Amino acid sequence: MQYERFIGQVQHLARLATTEHAVTAIRATMTTLALRLTPEEVAHLAAQLPREIAFYLRSAPLGPE
Repeated sequence: MQYERFIGQVQHLARLATTEHAVTAIRATMTTLALRLTPEEVAHLAAQLPREIAFYLRSAPLGPE
């Protein structure tokens, strides 16, 4: 899925007013997930996301080993 479409889907499904709100929600979600997933799980999930969103996963502090 392309970045713009991903952001648009999140904005629509979460009923957010702006794309900036959608990006903030995505970043918070990806950061939280990264804290709870193993590094292998983070890598697997990141490989399935647009690179701009995968960045949030990869730049978060590491979760459980």
